Amino acid sequence: MKNDYEKVRSSRNELEAILRIRGISKQRFGRILNIKGSTIEKYLDNPYFLRYYQMQRLAKFLNVDVKDIIDIIEIDLKEDMIVVEGEENFKGVDSLSKNTATSKDYINE
Repeated sequence: MKNDYEKVRSSRNELEAILRIRGISKQRFGRILNIKGSTIEKYLDNPYFLRYYQMQRLAKFLNVDVKDIIDIIEIDLKEDMIVVEGEENFKGVDSLSKNTATSKDYINE
């Protein structure tokens, strides 16, 4: 199989580049993970949305460890992309913090 290196260079992220090098199309990627349509695009645009069991399926198909898939995904994570509560630049999502239920919402009177 001959690689088209221009397509590899134009990949959105490392995961898509690996899939192109291995000759895995979007359709085949979807069959491997048992996903369809816009979900395929979602996962190719943002591979960190993949669930662990989907990473396992992909790792098994590629004959690598799940940790290797995680490492591939981590390459493209930008600094400060994932923020943990308690960090200096943490800001909660307004729509979630305004609509958060309290214990009073669950008490039957």
